[in-house]
Amino acid sequence: MNMEIENIDQLKQSFVEARKHGDYIRYPERLAKDLNIDQHGIDSFGIEARYELVRDFLKSHQPLKRLVDIGGNCGYFSLSLLDEGLVEEVIVYDVVPDILNFGTEAAKAMGLQEKAKFKEYSVSLETLDQIPDGDVIICQNLIHHAGALFDQELVNKMGWDDYANDFLKALRSRYKVGIFAMAYKKGKPRNWNIPGFKRPERFREILVNSKWNIWFEKNVLEIQKSGKSPQDTSVQRPSFLAAFLMTAAWRLGGRKFENLVRSVILPSSGQKAEQYYLYLID
Repeated sequence: MNMEIENIDQLKQSFVEARKHGDYIRYPERLAKDLNIDQHGIDSFGIEARYELVRDFLKSHQPLKRLVDIGGNCGYFSLSLLDEGLVEEVIVYDVVPDILNFGTEAAKAMGLQEKAKFKEYSVSLETLDQIPDGDVIICQNLIHHAGALFDQELVNKMGWDDYANDFLKALRSRYKVGIFAMAYKKGKPRNWNIPGFKRPERFREILVNSKWNIWFEKNVLEIQKSGKSPQDTSVQRPSFLAAFLMTAAWRLGGRKFENLVRSVILPSSGQKAEQYYLYLID
């Protein structure tokens, strides 16, 4: 890679500015190696393990041209997939200018600026038709914020269940394959009157109802432990006793009481990675 020293300094400064906005900011792997930056181990969200699964999944669906990444942050996944030749162009949407700027600088440093576009865009169910069609849609850790960070009135009116169903149907008609990630934590998704431990199962049903075929689903903790490859849809479920106790807690005291009981009977539930799920779908 040929970069002038001032460009390297500019890239690193844009990383620092972007990093102020969250822990997802990472250099694409080739760029990290070129800059001699070791970012392994700084990964509480299982990004590296997730990326390996996503890469293998897309290898089995070639050829793929355009990838659209909504809520794509700095484009770590999109730029890495583009760099490996698994897609021909990427469009990354996010709402934070500093994060988009770092993604743009990273694309330039990798010589991918003609094939990678970063655009500021606030997601809404009612404006999804304004983003272009493509072969791949990435929507990681976005839709569970509906009702909290965007589309508050719509989610309050529809309920999160119906909202998610319409959102996923809208994407199903325009993309061949999808990479989704969901977090089931605290009060998110909002306005979803379902016990917390049942939410992964219900989201699976919403995906199927929206005509997506599920190749792979696991929480990030399981992915990090097992490293299993795509087309493995086995998911660890709570035991009957654990499910009974958490359901009773939810009925007696809502989600907060359920989480308290969960932390006692399922010690690993306190780990951040267990709350995040990856879905590979086509």
